[in-house]
Amino acid sequence: MRRSAIALVFILVLPATVAGPTSRDTLKPTARTLLKRADALHRRGDNPGALDAYMEAVDADPNAANLEAIDTYAFPFVESRDKILAEKKRAALRQFLKLRPADWEAAKKLALLLDTPEYESVIEPFIRTRPDDADVYATLGKLHERNHRYAASAADLEKASALDPNNARRHLSLAFAEYNVIAKDTTLDQAEKRKRIQHGLAEVDRGEALEPGLAAAMTWRSLLLREQAKLESDPEVKSKLLAEADAANALANDRFQRMVKPPLQKSGDNSLPEDAPRKSPADWQHVTSVGSTFEYRLPPDWKKQDFNSYRGATGDLLEQIYPPATISPEYCRSFRSFTSADVRPAEVENRVYDNGKVRGCFVVIDFLNTTSNKTTRHTSFRFATSRGIEDITIIEAMVAGYSAVSAKTIIDSVRTK
Repeated sequence: MRRSAIALVFILVLPATVAGPTSRDTLKPTARTLLKRADALHRRGDNPGALDAYMEAVDADPNAANLEAIDTYAFPFVESRDKILAEKKRAALRQFLKLRPADWEAAKKLALLLDTPEYESVIEPFIRTRPDDADVYATLGKLHERNHRYAASAADLEKASALDPNNARRHLSLAFAEYNVIAKDTTLDQAEKRKRIQHGLAEVDRGEALEPGLAAAMTWRSLLLREQAKLESDPEVKSKLLAEADAANALANDRFQRMVKPPLQKSGDNSLPEDAPRKSPADWQHVTSVGSTFEYRLPPDWKKQDFNSYRGATGDLLEQIYPPATISPEYCRSFRSFTSADVRPAEVENRVYDNGKVRGCFVVIDFLNTTSNKTTRHTSFRFATSRGIEDITIIEAMVAGYSAVSAKTIIDSVRTK
């Protein structure tokens, strides 16, 4: 799995062309022409047009169907902000599933773009054909939660937990689902609430035993204990439960802070002020952007991936593009990070920065996955070119020995053409 997986909806990749399971050379000429048109439209930022051309290519030759291509042509994609693109992506996924109805990954992607009862009709066949697949029930549970069907969510997440009992994430997801039922279902009586609270706390214990030290475990324990305190009439019992909840919350915060702010390895070069541009080493390679509008340098071990991205020993780099804008502090602050029950972003830095050649938004955000207790740092530089606002984001795991020097040096090498 890629190190950037925790922020897939936030980090978006802009490829030059899309390869796929079937080589383009083997496709019908009409399909190849349409896919070239899709590539060109995507490079110009016309993602709906790119998906239209892709779907025409699949109509011309079903062998052109490519799940990876659908994701690529939809980048950048934020469903809540782009209804037209969302509908195009749903249409492309439906077309793909019509050709390959047994593809669970495609069904999952489509279900996550649908409301009830549509998502149920997409997942239902897989409950019959994949009855022992925990991911099917976990996906259905999360969709129920998103649609405020909390009891149904808990029921399906319990099935996922039973099928994958050694996965701490399954138990903690179920604990949070029980909290949602308790806190948001006004039809529950006290006996049912107490039963669900005890079940949720037991799931927290199972998750903690399987993978000690997760921030989410203590967060859900704190929430469940507060719900239990609401049911108590004895002031002493209530006070004791609230004290336990406060202690659990404090421990969750401590775990979170230790993950997002680990000791950083200091650079051996203390001669430069913090903001001074750093010169890249002589052995670093020169890279030209996908649109040929800017260039930058990377360490010699970083290799180009299938998409317009690079990977090295210390992390990944992704290119993105946004509509034209004027670089300003207000613009830099206008970007919002993805967050969810499993992911907590912590903004470390957000400012206008000039590397001596290019002026842009310098943004550093740490993303903590509260289930895996792992943190990745996203260091972004957004700047204006003839194509719009372009962006490079370096994604690095926050592990012992991490140094911010490499990401800063890459950003300082950016030059527009």
